[in-house]
Amino acid sequence: MPVRRAASGGLAVVVLCLFYGGGVTVRRTEFKSDSLGTDSRSLDLNASRVPARRNPRPDWVRSRQIALGKRIADLRRAADLSQEELGNRMGVERRTIQRYENAVTDPRYADLLLLARALRVPLGDLIGG
Repeated sequence: MPVRRAASGGLAVVVLCLFYGGGVTVRRTEFKSDSLGTDSRSLDLNASRVPARRNPRPDWVRSRQIALGKRIADLRRAADLSQEELGNRMGVERRTIQRYENAVTDPRYADLLLLARALRVPLGDLIGG
């Protein structure tokens, strides 16, 4: 874990860069020493938050996400599969299928291909309805 530390006077700043998945979390901690050499620590929690999207997605995108999730659930039920069984066919967790169906996350292109194959429907039917 890379740590960068700068000290001046009675103040030291430690910046931690935590690497995970595909992103980086930055945490900044300040240490303030008093005349006795003890320190009081404060953690800046705002430094570790991911910034909001610059341009929020239009409403029609959200409605298409919801429609795709409903279509995945309907096709899964028509194929008489549980979320667990569909996840096993695709090689993903049941939670992933649940997130797709509830429009919490968007399936990536590769996952859309796997979904279409597992449900035995053309990709266009899965996406376009």
